[in-house]
Amino acid sequence: MHAASLSELDAALPGLARKIRVLEALSWPDGVEETFLANWRAGKAALPDVELRPRDHSADITALDAFIERCDVGHPAGNHLAMTARSYATAGRMLGAIGTAAFTDYSSALYRRPDFYYHRLKLSMLDAARFFLNTTDALLGGTRIPPSPAEIPAEVFAAWMQPELDRFFGEGRITVVLDPTLAAKAIAGSSRIRLRASALFSELDKNQLL
Repeated sequence: MHAASLSELDAALPGLARKIRVLEALSWPDGVEETFLANWRAGKAALPDVELRPRDHSADITALDAFIERCDVGHPAGNHLAMTARSYATAGRMLGAIGTAAFTDYSSALYRRPDFYYHRLKLSMLDAARFFLNTTDALLGGTRIPPSPAEIPAEVFAAWMQPELDRFFGEGRITVVLDPTLAAKAIAGSSRIRLRASALFSELDKNQLL
């Protein structure tokens, strides 16, 4: 595979996958997460009544499958592009199977199951999750990281961050935007940073995101 074709494929892939947004498709409506966590902390854990609808990504999947056919999987970079495209296609199929048993099958293929065991590391994904939670709890509960409550509204956080970005990258190079539909708290890209409009940020978030 020539460098030119690698460059062409690399440039084309983001456009083919941009409509497959897992977090957006699976996120709970605004406010539901806070209610769920409050009930859980009060010892009244219950799943919220949220209706998620399947997403039709059949056209995107077809385009990704055709893209994979163009990749030279014998070349390391070509194989990487094919694997990346295949993962997006699997995600598209997963979102199309929301509400069915097939969703779990696609999800397991994409992310593995909590009981998936890594023989070389001698631990499961659940073991790894417990390790990171315990490590984080130890750091947050100790003297290394002082408490940092999340009480900064998104618009105030954005007003602080934009001048910092302008000072480092140059004015207008990176923009901060508020997005009421964003599933994650924040997403940083190459030309903009999106913040969920309803999110609250902490002083610790400032340095982490910046």
